[in-house]
Amino acid sequence: MQLKYAVVFIIMIMSVILMAGCIGMDSPTAVTPTPQIIYVTVTVTPTPTHCYWDISRMACSDNPVTAAPPPAAIPTTIVPTTVPTAASDPILHRWIRQNVSGGGYEFRFYSDGTVVYKEGTIVSVSSNLKIPSPELTASGSWTKLSDGHYLVKINPVGSSGAPLVREYILVAESYALPEHLVSDFEQADVDAATKDGTLHSYADDVFYLERAKID
Repeated sequence: MQLKYAVVFIIMIMSVILMAGCIGMDSPTAVTPTPQIIYVTVTVTPTPTHCYWDISRMACSDNPVTAAPPPAAIPTTIVPTTVPTAASDPILHRWIRQNVSGGGYEFRFYSDGTVVYKEGTIVSVSSNLKIPSPELTASGSWTKLSDGHYLVKINPVGSSGAPLVREYILVAESYALPEHLVSDFEQADVDAATKDGTLHSYADDVFYLERAKID
């Protein structure tokens, strides 16, 4: 009985093996699939960037740039500038000399370098010596050689037609004499009068060209 069951078991096993072989022979050959390339389009949205212009560096900055404060306003008030006026030359006055005889001559110097010369009888008006009616009038020029030193040229004077050319020195006021002009011509007269005793007192005569009280 047991042998019968064994034989049946063996037959069943063999049947199973045979069926499996048949099934394997009838099955189709496995096909390897062809790889496919799949293109995927990805849209990337860029993060917006800001350019804060930095004028001090002439380039972009990541952060806002604080503007520099405006320059201080320049005051528009115009302050007048006073240009100092050059001091006038001390010779720019009228200088007069009176002889013992009452006659004399004068020079009137002007800033443009000209000079007017007069000769005639001198009169005193309120202690101001003048030649109201000159017997001779001429003109010329003057040049400043140095401080207090002048060259005076007068066009032909008198009938001889000889020009008058003298170098004058400006002498400051002293104890005996007021401010005056002197040249070799006046000094020679004073020296001659002193020598022959005809020199009067300084209070009575004008020995040099003294500055007139009124021009």
